[in-house]
Amino acid sequence: AAGALLDARVPRAVVASLAAELADLPAPAQALLQGAAVAGEAFEPDLAGSAAELTPADALGALDELLARELVRETDVPRRFVFRHPLVRRAVYDGAPGGWRLAAHARLADELERRGASASERARHAEHAAVPGDQAAVELLVRAGCETLSRAPATAVRWFGAALRLLPAAETDRRVELLELHAGALRAAGELEACRSALLEALQILPAPGGARRAELIANCAAVEHWLGRHEEAGARLERAWEELPAHDGPEAARLAIELATDSLFQLDFARTREMGEQALTIARALDEPALRTWAASVLCFAAATGGETPEAHARQADAAAAMDALPDEQLATCLDAVYHLVWAESYLERFEQAIARADRGLAVARSHGQGQMTVPLMLSKLYALEALGRLGEALELAERAIESARLASNPQYLFWALWEAAYACGLMGDPEAAYGFSKESQVVASGRGRNVPGTAEPGWLVGYCRVAIGDLDGGRAELLEALGGPAAANVVPAERTLAFQDLQLVELQGGRLVEAEACAVRAEACAAQLGRPVATAHAARCRAEVLLAQERPAAAVTAAERSF
Repeated sequence: AAGALLDARVPRAVVASLAAELADLPAPAQALLQGAAVAGEAFEPDLAGSAAELTPADALGALDELLARELVRETDVPRRFVFRHPLVRRAVYDGAPGGWRLAAHARLADELERRGASASERARHAEHAAVPGDQAAVELLVRAGCETLSRAPATAVRWFGAALRLLPAAETDRRVELLELHAGALRAAGELEACRSALLEALQILPAPGGARRAELIANCAAVEHWLGRHEEAGARLERAWEELPAHDGPEAARLAIELATDSLFQLDFARTREMGEQALTIARALDEPALRTWAASVLCFAAATGGETPEAHARQADAAAAMDALPDEQLATCLDAVYHLVWAESYLERFEQAIARADRGLAVARSHGQGQMTVPLMLSKLYALEALGRLGEALELAERAIESARLASNPQYLFWALWEAAYACGLMGDPEAAYGFSKESQVVASGRGRNVPGTAEPGWLVGYCRVAIGDLDGGRAELLEALGGPAAANVVPAERTLAFQDLQLVELQGGRLVEAEACAVRAEACAAQLGRPVATAHAARCRAEVLLAQERPAAAVTAAERSF
């Protein structure tokens, strides 16, 4: 036993101590201990006995021995026992002969089936005991994955992955189905790169282009690629699929059109976004598909609000909000990207309380329906509204939680986004050093990656502005101008340009560049006039007041400043 335990994945000192402790353990007790290790951290003696091939009487006698030696302990649940420490169970499990473990798992799988246990209860043992081509095990693991998907997507990833390993390579249709299930679980668990790989593998297996199933897969893949910042790859595949689709009248066409509209939004091609969004909305209405209609309407609203088309955006918001509010949670869970789009649209339209409430509903649905991939985006979507309402402490706390979630998920796309949101909150709270730290880390994480938000100014915008705030005027100004896309802020979405002009103007004034500061005020006023939104108007009024003050015209500056309230 000591030699076997030396291979256990536990500290060597623990292995040596446990080996000595087990050296004189009677054979039935050793067998039950190994059977219990196979059964799980918490175990029932009769199940552990089945794994160890002991009679019920022998199993209970062995259990008394294990209890007396404090290798296992009772719990508050009748007939439920646990190892005294997880390391003990790990060492015992790893120390058991490999072939014996496989047979013990098979015995437990059979016993649990006889008892009528659920697929998820039997899955771990089937995973170990089954051989490639075992169709019954494949179907069991698929059922287990479906049972656990909404409450434990990471566990569902494991079961679907195990089913794929057991499935014969020749069963291509079934493999595509399982790859789709596996991809869905990976996405729900936040493993977006692995999700994309599974969907691309499924696409390689499918036959010639043009089918509805292939179009749906491409749309799902594009949705993931947009969150990963892979817009060019997503766009090229979407355009081909749209051209190859025989008819643009089914749900798969609506999904393609929605993703094409989203892709165009990331390219700041608002005309194309409107064209494809309208097609998606028309198809969804004809099909009477409320979730697709909500999604399409929300993308159109987001595009109009982001692009500065305020009257259109308000009209589209009314349509999208009514459709979304009518959706039950089960349907909303299938289109949570729409919640994200509408929250941002409502924030840009300065419907801040409404945006926060909508994001909170989306978060609740994401958590209750196992859609973990949307947790960080929906958390971050609240920050613009929270900051606009002056709830800065709440905004920073939420950003820091998003950072922690992104780090735990090893998701760099979400991480760089969460970091610059935290930086912005710190800047508003008057802490430029903390803001610079967050924004600089965001810039490092973002290096070489595509953006998963419209516009490309961040995080350079914040890094440059923070550099100025901590004393590096010339270097910060140069970085800020490069990030914004020049004095006209070409890299900033129209909805946020007045803020960009305000930030740039403050930098120009600090450097004594009055001509450039005046140009910022003129641009801010023109942008605010187009937007027709109170916050944008306030930005422009402040810009004008700052210039007037720098020109030593305090009375006029006061008048201009009053227009910002």
